[in-house]
Amino acid sequence: MATGTSKELKKVESSKRFEPRKIKAQEIGLKVLREPMDIEDTEVDIVAVHGIGVHPEETWVFKGNDVNWLKHETMLPAAVPKSRIMAFGYASYWFGDDAVKQSLDSVAKKLLVALKRQRKNCLNRPIVFIGHCFGGLVIQRAYTLAKAYGDDEEFSGVSDSITGVVFLGTPHHGVVGNSGLQTQGQIYQTIVQANVQVQDNVLHSMAENNQILVACVYDFTRLISGQIPGQQHPPKIYCFYEQKAAKVGLIAGIPGIPPEFVVNESSGTLNGHPKDALPLDHFGMNKFEDSHDNNYDSVRSVIVDMAEKSKALMEGREKGKAHSSSENGVINSREFLAIEGSPAMDPRVSIGRTIEADRARNPRKAPNTTQSSDGKYYIPTLAAPIALELYFAPRGKVLDDLEDKFKATMNVVLCGDMGHGKTHIAVEYAHKFHKKNRGCNVHWVNAGSAEEFELSYRRIADNLHVGNNRKGNGVLKAVCDALKQDGNWLMVLDGLNNTDTLKTTDPSDGMKPLLDFIPPAHLARVLITTRSKSLAMRMVNQKNEFVIDVSALKDEDASYLLLGTVTSEEAKKKRSLEVATCLGRSAGTLVMAHLYCKMARLTYKAYQERISLPDKPSTAWPSDMKAWSLLYQHIRETDKEAAHLLLVIGCLNVQSIPKAFFERTQIFQQIVHLIDAGMIEPSTDERVYTMTSLIRQCVQKWLIEKGERHIVEEQVLSIMNNKFAENEYDVSDVLLPCALVILKFQPKSTEGKRYLARLFARVAEYHVRLGRHQKAIELFEQCLTICKRDSEMEGFAIETRQALETTRNQLAQSKTGEKPPSEAKTLANDAAEAKKELRKVENDVGRDHPNTIRKMSDLAALKLAQGEKAGVAEALGSLKEILDWSKRKYGDNDVETARHQYNLAIAHEENGDYKNAAVLYRTAARTAESQLGPGHPELLRILGNLALIYCKQGDLKTAQQALNTVLRGQRETLGWDHPETLAMRQNAAMLLEEMGKVDAAGAELETVLGVQARLLGRNNRATLRTSCSLAMNYMERGLREDAERLLGDTWKVQMKVLGKDDQETVKTKRILDTMRGEM
Repeated sequence: MATGTSKELKKVESSKRFEPRKIKAQEIGLKVLREPMDIEDTEVDIVAVHGIGVHPEETWVFKGNDVNWLKHETMLPAAVPKSRIMAFGYASYWFGDDAVKQSLDSVAKKLLVALKRQRKNCLNRPIVFIGHCFGGLVIQRAYTLAKAYGDDEEFSGVSDSITGVVFLGTPHHGVVGNSGLQTQGQIYQTIVQANVQVQDNVLHSMAENNQILVACVYDFTRLISGQIPGQQHPPKIYCFYEQKAAKVGLIAGIPGIPPEFVVNESSGTLNGHPKDALPLDHFGMNKFEDSHDNNYDSVRSVIVDMAEKSKALMEGREKGKAHSSSENGVINSREFLAIEGSPAMDPRVSIGRTIEADRARNPRKAPNTTQSSDGKYYIPTLAAPIALELYFAPRGKVLDDLEDKFKATMNVVLCGDMGHGKTHIAVEYAHKFHKKNRGCNVHWVNAGSAEEFELSYRRIADNLHVGNNRKGNGVLKAVCDALKQDGNWLMVLDGLNNTDTLKTTDPSDGMKPLLDFIPPAHLARVLITTRSKSLAMRMVNQKNEFVIDVSALKDEDASYLLLGTVTSEEAKKKRSLEVATCLGRSAGTLVMAHLYCKMARLTYKAYQERISLPDKPSTAWPSDMKAWSLLYQHIRETDKEAAHLLLVIGCLNVQSIPKAFFERTQIFQQIVHLIDAGMIEPSTDERVYTMTSLIRQCVQKWLIEKGERHIVEEQVLSIMNNKFAENEYDVSDVLLPCALVILKFQPKSTEGKRYLARLFARVAEYHVRLGRHQKAIELFEQCLTICKRDSEMEGFAIETRQALETTRNQLAQSKTGEKPPSEAKTLANDAAEAKKELRKVENDVGRDHPNTIRKMSDLAALKLAQGEKAGVAEALGSLKEILDWSKRKYGDNDVETARHQYNLAIAHEENGDYKNAAVLYRTAARTAESQLGPGHPELLRILGNLALIYCKQGDLKTAQQALNTVLRGQRETLGWDHPETLAMRQNAAMLLEEMGKVDAAGAELETVLGVQARLLGRNNRATLRTSCSLAMNYMERGLREDAERLLGDTWKVQMKVLGKDDQETVKTKRILDTMRGEM
């Protein structure tokens, strides 16, 4: 002990007693300092907890002017006007006659009890804490205890409501030996000399390395760092520490102790969380003079930020709970992406026969899966799924009701008026079905029009890897056959309001009812949404028990959708129900109201006043139109381009609009704004954007009311003319439903009519390409009808008449039974034709145009598929040029560049250059992981190819690690029975065989073959490939007769399905001849 300090202590007279202001019982507990005049406006609770050795009513007060910054009208109440501000007081004296033996746990529990009592009518309101000194430790312990109690009634809702904590001089790591409480013994000595009673439990709790303190901070930091599963979206943390010395003796009310730091930076901060220093001592950290005090401004800005972000944070927690069952299994590909060196190639390893040959045939094809990068469950085979709603109104037990009805029938109908939430019930049920039945597919069909129905089936065909023939009803039949084989699936028919128009669009096939292509299947389920009660009854054979009426929302659901949370505040609930009643209790309208209030920062009282204003005589709008117009006006005020794009989307009478319709800047700017405003919803794979019929109706009413319908429709005609290309199958396929709707427009201007004529011709040419000659003829004729009225269109009309005559000749030729030339073309002819098309496009638009690049990529894919050495070399050159172009256009770290790297890697692999292939695969994988997320199917595909490269290079150990990583990701992302997962399982089995585990490999191959035969069909290329692999496995195991029989049967199917000149057919025949020669 320092000598000087001892002398100072001796100066304190032993007869002098320190008597602090007594703490009355009425001054202890949770006291409301300030709340909004209208309680309904309260959005957040701010709770301050003081430290030790202070009086609850003095600790927050600046002594120079007696200002309490927590309740002074110019300070915190002005900074956070929609907050209820409270202060928690407790007996904090550990010295003197009123000393109380306190512990961290006892104070924390009292705080929780007080919060529970004060918040009984607002359990879900966010809480932002402010803790000074020991008060910060009390908050930490209270949070940990509340988490431990979980859903226990005593403290329910507290931990889930805490969204932020501001620490002011809190000794998280204790008070170290040279920072102030080194004088602890001196303080005791002085107190004893002054004959003062001591209860030092609390003081000990703040000592360095105290076990209670260490455990408290450790538990708290684990919870807020997300190390414990299920603790998503933890509260925001901010730590302030002091820079000036404090008189430590003031903790005991004794001024004679020399000044030293009490809580410095190392003790007063938490690792990984933001921090700031205040030029104050420990006892000035929680007192501020006025609103111009710079230290107050630092603390105020943090509190305001936490309060403003509280609601969004709690919404994230709710969303996390909705998806919590699916947040496991995101793979970490870095474990083998970090391998930069390429192992030496071992020519003895021959696993090439297991590589997916389809990659070479179409290396540009993107995976048809919909797992998002955030790790949440989405439906892998959903054509245009909508993500789970953050606010889903449970409507009693409608999901359980659906489940019960499906136990007795195949068809169940959700029937109700527009905007009542039928589609979102279907989405919620689809996700529930998918999670419960992991091996089963979910298929989403937009049934609003025949074109949308057929497009949905083409997407299903892609997902099931069936129906490559797009002519006639080939795709419809292929999907129907696949659904027959796979008897356990769910199909959602969304927006089925008129079955009369749901006929096949190819007239040559007799205009068959599209519903005929939904086969009855064992355990299959078809969930239908419709506004027509009569149609609903027909779909269930007049059995009313299988129709669920989706009507206006009841109280609990209406309040929940409008507020975005379950509330126990009676005043707020009453107001919400008044607003809901004004809006007709329609789910769609209530969601619009909720989003408008959120975006405009408007109270529901103010919102009710706005929608209750009398309409102008010319605009007597219904409630849904009023709700939409308020939201639209807000969008227009903040982003005029987004508001205009909303009108463009809304004038199209289709359920979903593909991404290809929009410009790049629109996707990253205006579309994002419209999604946030709830005007459109993206599919989980972001391939299409959906607008509900309610919002579309509001848009169209507004356009008619304002007299702007024809103006917007002509703009849409111009857009589609630029987007729809008859030679671009992938783009035209997805745009076709939109194009056919646009063809029904009736433009008034000459320019608009010219746009319409050109679009008729483009769509007609597209149908010619697909062999739909009759449909093409009808469209050409409509084009010519428009051209007759415009003399300046004569040149275009001549070209159109020539195209019409050619199409008529092709139709006549097809009726004679001759095969269309396109069906008789060989792969070489396809490549030659592609080369001609490339030259033509290059001459028209130049070498660097995107259309030229696409043609180059198509030609390279065909060259790789031919497998000839010269063709592979040519493909390599083209793909290198394409990659360089992509880097210049998009940059090195763009997903498009990664895809081109992937294509080039395939070419190097085909050329035997495994070293360069591996480098490109790794680079592409890193970009894909950063841009798409660690669990994305496209990344898994790249990593799977990289794993096979390791096999070819002889590094079987690394290959096995890589394959296992990919399989874990595919199992969680795609499912164990997905075609891509099955292909990777086949590769893993062949790797086992190379490692000498032939029996295990054979068992896995038999399993994979059985699943592929059931899901894909026995004639599918992937199934045939696995069959060949299994035959070779039989040979390895000495089962020669089984091997020869299986390989022979496989070759016969390949001859019939793939043709004798197909590479795989030729390869199988060669192996079979060798096998028979050996036998």
